[in-house]
Amino acid sequence: DEMNDPYLRKDIDWEYKEAMLNLSDGFWNHQSYRDFLHEFATFQVGRLTIAMEDANYPLSFGTRHELNKTGELMCHHTILDMEARFNTGENEKERVWRTFRDRDPSQYTSLITGEKPVPLKKKWIDIDPNDELYMLV
Repeated sequence: DEMNDPYLRKDIDWEYKEAMLNLSDGFWNHQSYRDFLHEFATFQVGRLTIAMEDANYPLSFGTRHELNKTGELMCHHTILDMEARFNTGENEKERVWRTFRDRDPSQYTSLITGEKPVPLKKKWIDIDPNDELYMLV
């Protein structure tokens, strides 16, 4: 199974890793890359279903071979997370400070309640642990 997961395979197969590193910049903005991310997320969430079932976890993502609606939503979140780690902004000024935590959260929803998250009130890097940003009002 690991040879079907591009992120794991690159750590096992050196020729595959070299081929990935030599992909043109256009690939990362192409639909085939989106398909690649979806395949990776589906594989990873599918593997997670096994551990969830073994642990009698109260939330279900479906089965390894057939994800349910919550599992598909988790795949969507996984893709958003991967994109946020690679795409930190269009301009150089943003890339200097932006982290994956600064991503626009509007595309996320709670797996349990369906509620939308709220954006941070300032850059993640500038948050002081003593700030009242996380206090419920």
